[in-house]
Amino acid sequence: SHFRLTSYNKGTSFIYMKEKFSGFSIKAKLILFSLCISLIPIASITTIYYRNVINELKRNKFNELRAVGESKKLHVLTFMQAKRDRAVDLSSDGFIRDAVKKINEYESLPDVANALNRYLSETKKPLDQDIASIEIANKNGIIIASTNGILMGRDAWDVSNYEAFKQSIDKGYGKTFVDRPSYCASANANVLPIYSPIISLADKETIGFIIICFDISVFRNIITDRIGLGETGEVYLVDNHKVKCLLTSLSKTQ
Repeated sequence: SHFRLTSYNKGTSFIYMKEKFSGFSIKAKLILFSLCISLIPIASITTIYYRNVINELKRNKFNELRAVGESKKLHVLTFMQAKRDRAVDLSSDGFIRDAVKKINEYESLPDVANALNRYLSETKKPLDQDIASIEIANKNGIIIASTNGILMGRDAWDVSNYEAFKQSIDKGYGKTFVDRPSYCASANANVLPIYSPIISLADKETIGFIIICFDISVFRNIITDRIGLGETGEVYLVDNHKVKCLLTSLSKTQ
């Protein structure tokens, strides 16, 4: 057998094609030209259609994610309002209000403080399983009662410099202030503190504040619901400083 090696380059290929094309009849050339011309709009239409389909898919997915986000947002806000209402309810409790008034007037009433501690721990905290701790501060920001006794006392915990306390001073009855999430050592959990003023019935003055700390992991069921997220979608719960508190994949406080 005999083999012949032939090398080609772009120039020779072009010349070869040119020679082949020149050998076509005029009719064949016209048919080939018409075919090429007809393929141009087909290719253009196909490209435009493909891009429109991709954009439509992106738009639909974005709308789905936005709907999921709005749903979760509404769920979180509804949940938050329920916790605000819980704080207001406790701040208007007659036993708590009277005890705070007595402690403020006489400064040191161990029996009243101990009774208030038991009342918070045994009567109020069990009302909501999401409550991590309850503290009561006087109008100067000193903790005078708590579900965790070690926090009490003038040298134990002073919240007067907390931004949440300052923001709550001028709030009236039925108002609340939600602080940013933080770690609570006594509860060994990341919590969401909600402040609500305790108002005297006699002169409508603020005599103290109730601080309810809710375990932030209660939002986990809302965040980890993956309906509408697909396999790779993520939901983040952030505070007003855009710091992540919870996210779908880890389901843990950050």
